[in-house]
Amino acid sequence: MPSNYNVGRITSGMTNMNIDASKSSKPPGGQSLSDKLQRELNALPIVRQAPKEDDNWRTIESKRPEPSRPPRTNNRQLGPPSAAARSRNQVYGGRTTPSSGGYKQEFLPPAHQNPALLEAEKNKGTKLPKHFFRPGTLFRAVLHDQDFTATSSGSQITVPEKHRTPSIYGPIYTKVRHMIVLALYEDHYIAIPLFTHNGTGLDKKVKKDEFVSIRDYRDKNPIPALSKHRPLKIELVNAGIALFDPKSTAHITYPLARKYDLPVVPEGLIALESLNYLITLFNQAAPK
Repeated sequence: MPSNYNVGRITSGMTNMNIDASKSSKPPGGQSLSDKLQRELNALPIVRQAPKEDDNWRTIESKRPEPSRPPRTNNRQLGPPSAAARSRNQVYGGRTTPSSGGYKQEFLPPAHQNPALLEAEKNKGTKLPKHFFRPGTLFRAVLHDQDFTATSSGSQITVPEKHRTPSIYGPIYTKVRHMIVLALYEDHYIAIPLFTHNGTGLDKKVKKDEFVSIRDYRDKNPIPALSKHRPLKIELVNAGIALFDPKSTAHITYPLARKYDLPVVPEGLIALESLNYLITLFNQAAPK
């Protein structure tokens, strides 16, 4: 008999095998043939087929119901919205910016992009470590200045609307500027800003010697220098940085003090020779 078979007594299901006693004959001992067969059947061992491996057999312990668990709850108190969430509903360029469902403008289809928000995302920049800044570093950043050309009543629009934001002290002029790091200090650095003056260069400037031209090494047809100083040469540009306007000039006498933790967009480096020349021009223009 195979080892995977179990042996036991005949169950009640087997007693259903009844033999009709009326059709059986009795031997000389007085015992009917059906009774004798019944006793022999009762003495036979029972054979049960072992369960298949894929049968879902479970023990009594596994059939016990699992104890009920209380549902998980989040007891965290919701705080105020984040700065990023608030900024989507703040005023940019004099207009209320619509919410984009938390997606950046660059990831949206062109038909759903907001040009002002897209420009802001590209120029917003990030906070960089202090050791990133060194003399000659070229970057761009957002600058906020008072719109000094506006009238006292504030009714006259002197700059494009997207660059002008109202405040209780008068309109604020906001624009992205390219700058060159000139000197480093403990908590801040000095940078020289670049200007194109709305594409006019130095045509309307009286003292042109306060500016020095910038020359991008990628420019195959550079224009002559716009002042008496030789141009500053850009020798390294990061990937994705557009060609610098050929009429860009560095305002030597207009240095800006900036904190290291202000966000910037790194763009490249000017040549070491041009950096030394810019420092010389700055020292010469400084009051004696």
